[in-house]
Amino acid sequence: MRQLNINFRENEIRLEETKGRRGFRMDLAFSYGREAQDPIFDRIRADPTNTYTVEVNAYLPIWDWGEHSCRIAASRIGLDQTRLRIDQAEQSIRSDVVNQVRNAEEFGDRALAMEQNLLLATELSASSLELYLQGSIAALDLLQSFRRQVDTTNNFLDAYLGWRRSLLRIQQLTFYDFELGIPLLQRFGVMEGTD
Repeated sequence: MRQLNINFRENEIRLEETKGRRGFRMDLAFSYGREAQDPIFDRIRADPTNTYTVEVNAYLPIWDWGEHSCRIAASRIGLDQTRLRIDQAEQSIRSDVVNQVRNAEEFGDRALAMEQNLLLATELSASSLELYLQGSIAALDLLQSFRRQVDTTNNFLDAYLGWRRSLLRIQQLTFYDFELGIPLLQRFGVMEGTD
C-alpha cells in the first residue's frame, strides 16, 4: 500500500510536470574552467588560461500537433491506473480481513463444539473402562472407545490450531495485536504510544 501511495504521488508530480512543459521555458547555464591551449604537449600545464561559457536555451511552443495534450492524457491515465491499483489493494485487504474473521469465527465455534465432544468422549472412555473391568464389554469395544477419544482429541486440536492460525493471519493483515489491544509497531517499540 505504501509503495502504491508513493507511485500515486509520483504520477501526480509527473502530470504537473507534463502540464508545465507547454509553457515558455528558458535554461541558462554558466561554466568556468581552466585549460591550456598549447599545441605542443610538453608544456600543457605550464600556462593555463581561464575559459568562461554561457549557454542559453529557450523553448517557445507554437504548435505541437496535439503532442502536449496526448502526453497530459497519458499522464492522467497513469494516475487513474495507480488509483485503481490502490482501490484494488484496499478491497483485497478488506476481503482478506473479512474472510479471516469469518474463518476465526468458524474455527472458534468448531473448537468449542469439539471441546464438548472431547468431554463426552472422555466420559465415554471412562465408563467403557469401568464396563470392561466389570466384564460387560469386550476389549475391542474398549479400544474403539479409546480410538474415538483420540480422533476427537485430534479434531479438537485441528480446530484450535486453525483458530489460532486465523487469528495470527488477522494480526498480520491488520498490524494489530488483539490480545494486548495495541498496534504491533507499538508492541515492538517501533513507534511510541499515542495516548
